[in-house]
Amino acid sequence: MKVAIYARYSTDLQDKSSIAGQITNCEAVAKENGWHVVEHYSDEAISGTDDSRPGYQQLLADSESGLFEAIIVDETSRLTRRPGELPRLLEIFSFRNQFLVDCKGFDSRHETAALLASIYGGIDSLELRKIKERTHRGLRERAKAGFSAGGKTYGFETEAVDPDDPQSKKRHIVIEHEAEIVREIFTRYADGESPRKICDDLNARGIPSPGSTWKRVTRRSRGWMGSAL
Repeated sequence: MKVAIYARYSTDLQDKSSIAGQITNCEAVAKENGWHVVEHYSDEAISGTDDSRPGYQQLLADSESGLFEAIIVDETSRLTRRPGELPRLLEIFSFRNQFLVDCKGFDSRHETAALLASIYGGIDSLELRKIKERTHRGLRERAKAGFSAGGKTYGFETEAVDPDDPQSKKRHIVIEHEAEIVREIFTRYADGESPRKICDDLNARGIPSPGSTWKRVTRRSRGWMGSAL
């Protein structure tokens, strides 16, 4: 039987070796059942609530094409944390004569799978609420301490007001060569240049971004320009 493995971890603060650990667990399940792993999929530092994950989307596309007969995940929350998504996926896999198993004993071929999927969805919903509360609390404390509370900083950094005091407040220090790029971006945009043209030019010139490359992002999320992480 041909099977695929999917692994994911949520944020860039987590250990990237998590992917390797999940894959090792899934390969053990495949070996135990005599299944042949034909493909591995993974997404790094992306929430399970984000259905646009590249690895996840490729998994769904290859599922539709019939590349494999089953999917193995370390636990179902690695595949999705969006409430209601797991039951929907199980229906799709069942229609395609495919099934989902995890390393904790879940098997979508069992009669109780639909009930368990609904329960898992409820648990994930509660966990998401806890994660949001912890994240908000952490960001609030960072802001109170003088640090940036959102994304990767660009154009400035922080330093302690009193270097000898571990609890010292922080102050912002402008990084002039990065600040110059920020001013250039806004000036060019105000002069009528498109975000695409500005991004392409910055990348062509090899201008370092907060991540890897400059790219356009949706206005709904972080504005029209950001960096690929």
